Amino acid sequence: MISRIETNILVNPFTNYNYYDILIDGISLEETILKNLNIEIKKGLVSTFLNWLSNPSERETIWKRTLPEIDQTTFLPILMCGEDLDLLCDVIIAETVTDNNYVYWKRFGLDIGNGENMPKSIGKNVQWFMNSSEIIFDKNQYSEVLNKFRKYLNEENGNLCYK
Repeated sequence: MISRIETNILVNPFTNYNYYDILIDGISLEETILKNLNIEIKKGLVSTFLNWLSNPSERETIWKRTLPEIDQTTFLPILMCGEDLDLLCDVIIAETVTDNNYVYWKRFGLDIGNGENMPKSIGKNVQWFMNSSEIIFDKNQYSEVLNKFRKYLNEENGNLCYK
């Protein structure tokens, strides 16, 4: 089944900035992935696509992995701790594959790397969630959502709020 991906504007309780949340079939990405899982992760994860990553190499790594070449696999960090806003705390990884028409998030897990050789090492050591289910998106719809996030990446004023 093809899932609908879209954005919604929320307020980060740690920073008070408006931000885009990703919704999958109307449910937040965090809730979609973490429901029915018995894992210890602080609530309030936010998308790694936000312009909140201050480390340019972390940001570059994320965007290189958002849409792999057809039939290639990337390990895409999709959610990060909404308080620390970096790839060193709780980071959720999606095993990502594409074909001509669809993007597949095959499975999800928690990055358990020790932070060495970051950000290249992100996604190399993952504790995969046993009960996670594949999510499939229309490639055009997925790209539209990414373009909403891209709009804020190059803001010269460093604006961290989303409209």
